[in-house]
Amino acid sequence: MEGMKSSPALFNSDVETGIRTLIVLDALHPRRCVISELTWFDYVVVNSGQFDGGPPSLHPTTEVATGELLVRRHTIQRGLRLLRLLHLVDECHEDVGITYSACDEAPPFLDRLSSSYHRELKLRASWLAVVFGPMKSEQIEATIEAAIGRWTAHLQTQSFPTGVHP
Repeated sequence: MEGMKSSPALFNSDVETGIRTLIVLDALHPRRCVISELTWFDYVVVNSGQFDGGPPSLHPTTEVATGELLVRRHTIQRGLRLLRLLHLVDECHEDVGITYSACDEAPPFLDRLSSSYHRELKLRASWLAVVFGPMKSEQIEATIEAAIGRWTAHLQTQSFPTGVHP
């Protein structure tokens, strides 16, 4: 359609997803997270209203959680690459796999984010850290499964070959 501009993927671009991931990692600091946990946490932080005792969700509820988690994982990985280039996230190779944590430079960077969306996101990340921070990965997965379904939570942990997108 001529003359119509497509709207940008403001809340799910690599940059915005990376910033959400950084906010979550900062709230969880010093916990190190694997990519599956970060994918779950990114879902939880914007859909917090779907969880018992959680604050209202920041993003509208969708009926396509399966596809959302699959796409979210790849977007988070690209966002993490950007954050590593900016020295805001640390990557560590451990027995459990590759883990990520916020670097010392993260809090001053995040302090500069003062929009109402980012303030609300930081509040939800603090809630997430209290509820999910003490949990082991298996407990987190079980909580996600209870909220959005076993198949959906498990499927997002699967990797796809480079260039193959579900």
